[in-house]
This record gives sequence, C-alpha cells and structure tokens, in this order.
Amino acid sequence: MKKILFVLSQLSTGGAERVISILANNFDIRGYEVHLITYVDVPNAYTLNKEILWTKFPSISGNRIKQHLTRMRLIRKYIRDNKIDTYITFEHYYGWTCAFKNHVRYITSMRNDPLHDKLSIMERFLRKLNFVYASAVVFQTSEIMDYFSNSVQKHGYIIKNPLPNNIPEYNSHKEKRIVAVSRLEPQKNLFMLLKAFQTVSKINPDYKLEIYGEGSERKAVEQTIQRLLPPL
Repeated sequence: MKKILFVLSQLSTGGAERVISILANNFDIRGYEVHLITYVDVPNAYTLNKEILWTKFPSISGNRIKQHLTRMRLIRKYIRDNKIDTYITFEHYYGWTCAFKNHVRYITSMRNDPLHDKLSIMERFLRKLNFVYASAVVFQTSEIMDYFSNSVQKHGYIIKNPLPNNIPEYNSHKEKRIVAVSRLEPQKNLFMLLKAFQTVSKINPDYKLEIYGEGSERKAVEQTIQRLLPPL
C-alpha cells in the first residue's frame, strides 16, 4: 500500500486546508495509507476520514528558528520511520528541507498570486528551493506557472482546486449574483475581480457582486467599489 503524508499548520478555515482535507479523504477512499501532520492547535473546520493517521505535533517553546528546526527534524524522522512514499505540503519551511535525502517523492503547490505574495527574504529563498527540487509543483493557472523559471515549469502541472463529493444539487431559481469569499489581503488580488466585474456590469447590469471576508485591505476594497462600481 502506497503511503502519502500531508503536512500543514492546521485544519482551520482556509483554502489550503480545504484542499488538503479533500485530497486526504479521497486518497484514503482510493486505498492509500494517508498520514497527516499538523502543528498548531486550533479548532478544526474540516472532517477527515477516521482511517487517516493524524499526528498533532506539540507546541514548541523558544524562538521561531528553534521551532522551525525542531519541526523540520520531527517531520524528517516521521518520513523515515513510516516509510512514506509521497510527501505533500504547501509549507515553505517544511518542503524540500524535509524531503532532501529522505527517498520520498515531494509535491508542493503555489496557492497565491506571486505578484502579490508578501514573503520574507528567507521564505522566497525556501520557495525557490522547494519549487526547483520538487518532483512536481501544482499551479492553478497557466499565468501563475509562467511567473516562474523554466526549471520550475518543466515539472509544473495546472490542476484546478478539487471539490468535495457531497455538493448538493441546485434545483431552485438562481439569482443573478456573483459571490466571492476570501481574505481581504493583497495576494487574493480582489482589485482584479472588481475591475472585471466593472466590465461585466456594463454588459449585464442586472448582476450583483457580493464579497464576504475580512482583512487588511477592507478599506481599500470598499473605496475601490465606490470608485469603480457606484451605487445605482
């Protein structure tokens, strides 16, 4: 039986958390032995199949460097001890550094718009290592993949976000609404959405756009709405 390990900080609400929970459950259904490691103790927003082997690392005292190095060591040991075949994570600090010389296939993904990603110098360096030395890097669009070098693109794959299997059928009357649920942060690039909807609303003025979320750019988003999409 093939063994897959997922590592992420937590299973609270969020896009990466939702994607990994769906992938983990579906690999489990397909007969893989699925392992999951989390390291931040918060309430869970997603349900995992009971067969999934979920390990929660304890909190680690000390500064951030000590915490990163300790988790890195624990993950590397877990991969060896459990003879993991495929290691999947979106975490910059625990990617290639945990897979290196561990005889494991390593897969990662780009989850945000790289033009608006606020990363530290160290995180950018680690992302470059992760992407260059991964077995595969998953992108959501061709535009995002084109941002990176040829050495990354040669093992890059465009795969849309997965959907759960239990989505209900919608049979009632549909309203002319477009709904976006997102953190109001630069990497989500909501200003592109607003500009696009400005064009759409000129052709289809009966459509409405609703945005749900909180974040540091709430005020800027509200000001852009007033500027681009004044009330009727």
